[in-house]
Amino acid sequence: MIEREPERVADACHALDCATVVVPYLDESRFVDRAAVTETATRLGLLADALDEHGCRLLYHNHDHEFVTPTDTDAQTAFDLLVETADDSVGVELDLGWAKAAGQDPIDLLYRYGDRIPLVHLKDVTADGEPIDLGNGVLDIPSCIEAARDAGVEWILFEHDQPEDPLASLANADAVLQEPHRAR
Repeated sequence: MIEREPERVADACHALDCATVVVPYLDESRFVDRAAVTETATRLGLLADALDEHGCRLLYHNHDHEFVTPTDTDAQTAFDLLVETADDSVGVELDLGWAKAAGQDPIDLLYRYGDRIPLVHLKDVTADGEPIDLGNGVLDIPSCIEAARDAGVEWILFEHDQPEDPLASLANADAVLQEPHRAR
């Protein structure tokens, strides 16, 4: 719909007093090699430009599969290539949990690409990369929050993909973030 009717998407966002559109997922085929990542970056850039004409910005939300090394590149990940290849008008909603699950250092990513990351998803994961209640996993929450603040992130959004009890998960996240040593 963003490609077909950017004005309609922007109008819907503006009706909600929102100026940010997030592409929530692109499948693994978009990140397998340099050509696929470059095509994805170009496509996102065109979408960002179309939305910008209507007063909205575009962000891409990562998962763990963007952190593979494309088949025809050096040690660079597809995520790195995407951010470095995409037009500056394409931002990132960095999911810290998925980055950690992929073996990346979310703090490093925040410092490296902070000028492109206005939003982050604060999600905790187990050592095996499975989403878990905030504070029960391997994500260094205080350091991630500090890095996000240092990078100028506008919003830190709590996320848990499949909580057993969503309300209890929210209450737990609130309690974790209220702990002075956690949230700083």
